[in-house]
Amino acid sequence: MGHQRRGVSGSYFLSHNRHAVNQAADLKWNDGELYPADLPEPLRFQLYNTERVTVHLANEVVSVFDTNGTRLLQKEGGPKAVSLTRAERSGLVGTVVTHNHPSVATPSIDDFLMAFDCRVLEMRAIDSQWIYRLRSPEGWPVYKRAFLVPILAPNLVLARFGGIRDVQEINHKAWSTTAAALGLEYRRLPWSPPVVPIAADDMQPAPEPNAAQ
Repeated sequence: MGHQRRGVSGSYFLSHNRHAVNQAADLKWNDGELYPADLPEPLRFQLYNTERVTVHLANEVVSVFDTNGTRLLQKEGGPKAVSLTRAERSGLVGTVVTHNHPSVATPSIDDFLMAFDCRVLEMRAIDSQWIYRLRSPEGWPVYKRAFLVPILAPNLVLARFGGIRDVQEINHKAWSTTAAALGLEYRRLPWSPPVVPIAADDMQPAPEPNAAQ
């Protein structure tokens, strides 16, 4: 997850209203697959809004939320990475971390290692086609981290020689096999993000607690 450190501002987003253009691609914030039903409603709604706003950005932006849905951090990097300081990483324990990939790409090895090192509740990545979700039911034990790369490397080789041509499909196959071997929950879910960038001001208002959808 660059070395640039800049605050996230309205300059990220197009300022005019595009509700009509995006209506057909809109998603329900309470989709239990994309926004897990075991997370509190305010957090699920924050993920829904944040990921819709950031998906088309040219640079990666990482957003961190506590389980109450409070945004603890939002930081921009470059087209391929966001660099977090040691202090920022220390605040990720038990949080949900999401970030955009400007091109279609699976989570990186750095994403997996950060999930282990920072002991997040869920690591998420999004691109224009997929939402990727990573969890560890056993709480990211150190011994599993030690086996991550040794298990991943041969799985990448097997995927490459298994008739898969697309690089990201190779990566996804290797990650799926590796995660299963380590008892991790790794999922790649299709979604329909807004077809054009939307403004932060166009984000939907938060629902009332337990509101019917």
